[in-house]
Parts: sequence; C-alpha cells; structure tokens
Amino acid sequence: MNSMTGFGAARRRASSGLDVSVEVTSVNKRHLDVRVFLPSEFASFELPLKKIATAKLHRGSVTIRFSVESPRTEDGESPGATVVLDEALATAYASEAERLREKLGLSGEVDLKWILDAPGVVSDPIAKIRLELGDFETPLNEALDGLLRTRHIEGRELEKDLLERWSTLSELLDEIEPLTANLPELQRARLERNLTTAGLAVDPNDERVLKELVVFSDRCDVSEEIVRIRGHLAAIQTRLSEDGPVGKPMDFIIQELQREIGTLGVKAANVAVSPLVVEFKTELEKIREQVQNVE
Repeated sequence: MNSMTGFGAARRRASSGLDVSVEVTSVNKRHLDVRVFLPSEFASFELPLKKIATAKLHRGSVTIRFSVESPRTEDGESPGATVVLDEALATAYASEAERLREKLGLSGEVDLKWILDAPGVVSDPIAKIRLELGDFETPLNEALDGLLRTRHIEGRELEKDLLERWSTLSELLDEIEPLTANLPELQRARLERNLTTAGLAVDPNDERVLKELVVFSDRCDVSEEIVRIRGHLAAIQTRLSEDGPVGKPMDFIIQELQREIGTLGVKAANVAVSPLVVEFKTELEKIREQVQNVE
C-alpha cells in the first residue's frame, strides 16, 4: 500500500556541463494529475516527461519542477552564472535610436535601460547551450523513485492504522450481532402487546393478522446487513494486503459499509444497539478519511 503524499529530488550533470535539477511532490487527489514545469527553452520536453511520471503513478496531484543551472563550486558559487552582452547589437540599437530622435526632433537622450531591455542585447548563456531529453529523463526517474519510496513508507504507516481500525469495526460488529439476533421475535411480541393494550385482541388463528405481524417484525431483521458488513470487512482486509493501488476500491467498499450500517441502525434502533452503531459509524468515518490518502 502506498500513500499519495511524497517527495523526491535529483540533480544530474549533463554532457554540456550544466546541472539539471528536479523536485517532485505529490498530494492527495481522487485521480492522477501531473503538472510539469520547465524552463521556457525546454518546454517541448513537457509531454514526454509527463508520460514518464504517469507510467509510474496512479493517483494524486503531482508537481514536477525542473531547473537548469551552471555547475557550482565548493563555496556554492556558480562560475558560469554570467550574462552575455551583445555589444554590437546594443550599439546598433543606440545608433538607430539616436538617429530617430534627431529625425523626429525629440529632446532627451537614449536611455541605457532601454538598450539593455532590447531583444537579444542581454541573454542567458544557458539558453544557448543545447540539452537533450535524456538530460531531463535521468534525474526525473531518480526523483520519481525517491517519491515512490516516501509514498511507500507513509503507506506502511497508513496500513498499520487501517488494520487497527478494521479490528475495532470487527469487534463492534461482534458486540452488535448477539444483541440483534432475536429482534424479530421481540418486535412481534411488542406489536402483540400494543394491539392488546389498544383493545384489539389478536386471534392466533387469523392468518391475515399473523401474516401482517410477521411482515412488521421481519422489518427489524438485520441478519442480511450483518452478513454483508462482514463481507465488506473481509474485502477491506484483503485490499490491505495487496501491493498495487487500492484506494479507489477501498473507497467504494467504505461507501457500502456506511450504507449497510446506516440501515442496520434504523432497523435495530434500541438502547443497547444504537450506541454501538454510532461508535461503528465514527470509526468508519476515520477510516474513510485515511483512505483518501491511499493511492
């Protein structure tokens, strides 16, 4: 079992001498949503890199962020962290701007900031160095492996917690079952007493009356609900022992459990059973919240 929350990071030196770094984070989400952020110069790599992530993950909101830097020295400085200034282009911009100013008869001087902001005058040397898709794939795979490790570690903790809560539900059901075993008979006796108290004596030979008594008393029979609840609990235990993605099927099982225990609570509403049903529902809600973290 894996959690949907995790983190992974990697840094690799490309053949060009640049360092490619990547961080991968994931949080809970019902479906898989992968977003890849790259320097604009390498935006064409987004789709193939996204495919690598979707092949390894199944659920969660996943964010992948790449950065490309010049290699750093031991003191943390980046010797290649300089800019490239095209002086010839800057001079051409300045000359043309001065010529246009004189032609139009404008006052003032050509501003240096305007020249430096002109396209192509100042550029990042990294943008001029070619990187291949493989330069991004290698660190991404390493970061994804790290992400999967952290998700698995957290998943093991989730599994322990869910197993404990599963045991609690089984124990509560063991308490509820004997308290509901004779509910149909008790309900029938209660109906007969109410009829007698109301002055409507029941003729034991009147099949129509007896049939109605049976119908009303059977409405509080919860044996089928208990059987289904036990089946769902067994299904949860089976899912907890599986290695693949189990979040979605477990979420469905919990919805069924909520429906069955709700029906049981309505049918078997009495002083002894109701508190146990409330406790069962409370514990089941805690399990539902935890399953939202499971891949």
